[in-house]
Amino acid sequence: MLERLLDYNEKSLKRLIGERMTAVLEGILRARLAAVDEALSELRSEHADYTRALERRLLLLFALRRGTAIIESMKAESVISAEIAIKIAATLEAAWEANIRRPAFHRNDPAGTEGAPAG
Repeated sequence: MLERLLDYNEKSLKRLIGERMTAVLEGILRARLAAVDEALSELRSEHADYTRALERRLLLLFALRRGTAIIESMKAESVISAEIAIKIAATLEAAWEANIRRPAFHRNDPAGTEGAPAG
């Protein structure tokens, strides 16, 4: 998201707020991006399994949302029937509901080894 804001700042805001303010805003966005990257890196190193579970969940939810939009588009264009679209949408909704909750975080596992094979 921060990368998109950097792009928007350069391509769209520059005309409105000028060169100087665009540079100031870019500096703020780059600092925040660096802080986010550092925090994510720390989270990955300290809680690897939890981070992987969160990333998997976010990718899955993104894919389900995108799939829902595609099914709606196909229904609107009469590529698939309303009946089929409803069945697929119900399946996608069930998958969404099954994955919307964040995975459990285990505080007693600072190394991120929960679920790792023993030995």
